[in-house]
Amino acid sequence: EAGFWHWTTFNVIASNTTSRVNFENFIGTNCSVNRRVEMDAFSVVDQTSPPQIINQPSSASILVGGSVALSIGTSGSPPLVWQWFFKGTPISGSTNHLLYLTGMTTNQAGTYFAVVTNLFGSATSAPIVLTVQNPLSATILLEPYGDTIPVGGFYNFSVLAGGPPPLTYQWYFNNAAVNGATNRNLVLTNAQAANAGSYKVQVQSSAGSVVSLSATLVIDNSAVGGGEIFFFNRIQGAASPYRAIFDVDGVTPLANSNYVAQLYAGPSLASLRPAGMPSHFKTGPNAGLFGAQTVTLANVPPLTNAVVQVRVWDSTIGTSYEEARVLGGRVGQSSLFTVVAGGGVPGLSPRLPAVLADLNSFSLQAGLPYYTVGVIRWIGRQPDGSIVWSHQGQVGSIYLIESSDHHFNWQPFLILTNTSATVNFTNYPSTNTHGFFLRSRILD
Repeated sequence: EAGFWHWTTFNVIASNTTSRVNFENFIGTNCSVNRRVEMDAFSVVDQTSPPQIINQPSSASILVGGSVALSIGTSGSPPLVWQWFFKGTPISGSTNHLLYLTGMTTNQAGTYFAVVTNLFGSATSAPIVLTVQNPLSATILLEPYGDTIPVGGFYNFSVLAGGPPPLTYQWYFNNAAVNGATNRNLVLTNAQAANAGSYKVQVQSSAGSVVSLSATLVIDNSAVGGGEIFFFNRIQGAASPYRAIFDVDGVTPLANSNYVAQLYAGPSLASLRPAGMPSHFKTGPNAGLFGAQTVTLANVPPLTNAVVQVRVWDSTIGTSYEEARVLGGRVGQSSLFTVVAGGGVPGLSPRLPAVLADLNSFSLQAGLPYYTVGVIRWIGRQPDGSIVWSHQGQVGSIYLIESSDHHFNWQPFLILTNTSATVNFTNYPSTNTHGFFLRSRILD
């Protein structure tokens, strides 16, 4: 078939203690000669086997109004029947291995688990916790970040914030307020040397304000680009030409024009940034494929290495992958890999744009890591007056610690990486401080 599909269940009787299963890819009059089947999973279970939980669901954290996808992997003799529970009560209609919740409210925060049954028994998943966040004061959910761009380049500083409305914005350049820069985006359309420097934004709500991390913009007169990549997930002539992108169920190829894919590329992992315009997904027999385009990289010369990644998101949730992820929309990303950019080099024959030969299929997810907000606890005061705190968060994730006085004017204080489940840090409060506060939010 031209589209994507998956096999039904086959029942066989073993004639020996050891059996061999053979897979053949038939190419005949009813199949395209370029068609190659990608097998993602294969399993054999006893027909009298009770259910087993292969992959447990994971705890997650969602903003009010966001969405989350919970899933479990199971095995056992068919037919399998699933039932999801919330706070010990069955959720009506939630009888699939996937539970997708949208428009989240604080009433939906709590413990979830699933029970899977068949004719030979049942299995219960480990309980997980969903946290639904509703910021009570101005909170930056997505920090602006800087970059190095060539003279005359385009750059878009953006911030995503939450809190009680209305929210107002003021951007600063080298600590001076930028006249008229009162939106959540600050766009430079023709960057010059005078635009190089430090940018930050203050977000004000009815319950206080918060200042972002500083984002440094570097204008590079010597920046060399021109490397080319053919951005497409169907590689003609490769051993496995279809790298379909699937929805959160891991089976349905994306076929909704609301979903877009964008290339992220750079000369190194630290400089990985969006490159080219987002591409919408195709429908019908080409479902799972996004529109093809040739992307010219501004910071990678031809015939040099580029670190690349494909990111996909629901554009009705956010204008970028980062926004959609923070807001709990359906998002997904490929693994990182390296290509040699194509393009023309003086004195050499032009090289065709690089193809994404090492791109693999992947599925979307919904919901952020559980410890989107870190947990800060008092440890004790030291003889020198310093205070030691513990920070609990997602292992391996980077967090921003913010501090505030009793007026709730938040300022960046510390960036730390949760190398383990709990790490300690220290602060030195001023002796004339009447009160101070700390809070933590994930950066990545």
